Amino acid sequence: MIQTLSMSATKLSAFLNNFDRWEINKEDILEAANITDNLFDSPDHRISAETVDQIIKTVVHLTGNENIGLHQGQSLQKGFSNILGYILMNCCLVKEALEKYEKYEAIIDQTGSFHYEVQGDRVLLVSNTKEGPLKANRQFLEFKIAGTYTYIKLLTGQAPKLREVHFTHSMPEDVSEYEKVFGCCIKFQEAYNALVLDKDFLQTKILEPNKELLDLFEIKAESMQSELTEEGVYSKRVKKIIQKSMIGSVPSVQYAAKQLGISVRTLQLYLEEEGSSYRKLVSEVRQEAAKRYLMKQDLSIDEIIYILGYSETSTFYKAFKRWTGYTPHNFKKLSNVIKLG
Repeated sequence: MIQTLSMSATKLSAFLNNFDRWEINKEDILEAANITDNLFDSPDHRISAETVDQIIKTVVHLTGNENIGLHQGQSLQKGFSNILGYILMNCCLVKEALEKYEKYEAIIDQTGSFHYEVQGDRVLLVSNTKEGPLKANRQFLEFKIAGTYTYIKLLTGQAPKLREVHFTHSMPEDVSEYEKVFGCCIKFQEAYNALVLDKDFLQTKILEPNKELLDLFEIKAESMQSELTEEGVYSKRVKKIIQKSMIGSVPSVQYAAKQLGISVRTLQLYLEEEGSSYRKLVSEVRQEAAKRYLMKQDLSIDEIIYILGYSETSTFYKAFKRWTGYTPHNFKKLSNVIKLG
């Protein structure tokens, strides 16, 4: 199965802030990128790597700024407004925060692969991007590195002295912006994207840690991490959307994609990777709901047919017989007998 790569709306939102100097906002950017869905209804919305790549390229086009990734990473004003951000700010030391970020990174970004490694008296904060459309997106890579540096300053209240900064892409003609942002030696065409610091900085204290809150937030993070990594995650999420919205009619695939913050085509590809389809999931939800409703003696078959969005009684009868081998009337009688018995 191909791995589904996506990130939370929180991370993309952090990139799309502070465009006042260009007199554009998030809505302008999404419109220019031909994205009609509201991606930011919820901080936990998942946005596909393809969509993020499309949006960042649109930003570069609108601003004419090839260094927009550096500048947006440098201008971060707060951490992640989600469970991972709350975990990091409640750690005691930078070392602990880095370990938690590596452990729970997928909650905000499945496209990335972060780790830190100690080499003698220095530590490398390595932030690479997995295979996919964002791997070659220079602005996204630079946003992550510059954003990591800024975020460390926000967590600790101090700016660590950088020894070096590494990038995997080729050196641009003008590197002055890199020197302004990082103030150290910048190396290009390296094996990884990384910040290089003194090892001692790992023991730097986070500003206001709270062990009790950290433990509580980790419980939630474990649950979210498990949900993201289990197979069939998009199929399960789509089924929940159909279940909540199927009253008198079947919600469209366009509606489901909008709720997930991705395009219809992307959703169809993800479901295909999971061995499913939107039509199959609608059938599964109808089958499960039909059985449940027929076991409730206060609902008539006509009412059930309406709730499940069938326009023809015969269509429902044929589908139910195919699912169970029973007619709806016989199934209802059988379930009543079982209850009485």
